[in-house]
Amino acid sequence: EDGESGGFRFNFGGDADAAVADDPAAGRKDENEEEEAAEGRIAGTEVLASEVPDPVPGWRPELVKLDECVTVVKGAVTSTDAANALGGADGDIARSDLVRGKYEGGFKLWECSLDLARHLLRRADAPDGPRLHGADVLELGCGHGVPGIVAAIRGARRVTLCDYNPEVIRALAVPNVRANFVDDPMTRDRFSYVAGDWGDLDAFVPAQSADVVLAAETIYSTASHGRHVRLLRRAMREPDGVALIAAKRYYFGVGGGTASFGAAMTRAHPDMEVETVETFSDGASNVREILRVRFRR
Repeated sequence: EDGESGGFRFNFGGDADAAVADDPAAGRKDENEEEEAAEGRIAGTEVLASEVPDPVPGWRPELVKLDECVTVVKGAVTSTDAANALGGADGDIARSDLVRGKYEGGFKLWECSLDLARHLLRRADAPDGPRLHGADVLELGCGHGVPGIVAAIRGARRVTLCDYNPEVIRALAVPNVRANFVDDPMTRDRFSYVAGDWGDLDAFVPAQSADVVLAAETIYSTASHGRHVRLLRRAMREPDGVALIAAKRYYFGVGGGTASFGAAMTRAHPDMEVETVETFSDGASNVREILRVRFRR
């Protein structure tokens, strides 16, 4: 249901091992699809927290327990709230989590976002985990910004939250950060906010600016893999930058998934390596994974 504190799932079920193995086109971009997706893309922009009302009208807090020690605050949003914020007069946004060129699901808290946040809590600064203390962190497709908020809790120096829709940043990401660091203005000031299509963010995401790049539920469509790969690789700081991507193994109906994205990354950038560092499987729903992307050593 909309507004619950747990994650939300795309409506694509089942395991994808057979689908990936049986489809020789898995991971390849369809150029016509890519051109079609280019229509109506939202231009890149910086969103200034100082220009976002405090409090944000209609923002309602919910608690999300990540582990025994860490609970974060997020905004509760219904489909109607999302449609109103995005000006979805045609009703498409109220009925769907994804509307091409208009909305990429940022108003929902997806389960892979929670997977990634919990992974960071368990593995941050471990010998084989991401080094978050003092790091510059970029979260792509942030929505509520929960993994980015966890990065700040774990001592990140700077966190940039980036979502396709500026309305998501204003209605959720900014007030969520305020709520989690209500008595800590110094930490709130570590955050910056960017919105727009991945293909239009060069002016707002400098090259080699991130020690750690985070993303969750961002690789569901192969049509966007090219832009995603380019931005991720451009943002990663050489030689020790790392990216963590939490996603389903396969998204039925749209063709993306961890295998196709990993193939797209290494095909475009042979100097990168992609490996699975955590897997979540309950035997009933789609297998979820966390990918780690690094420079080859």
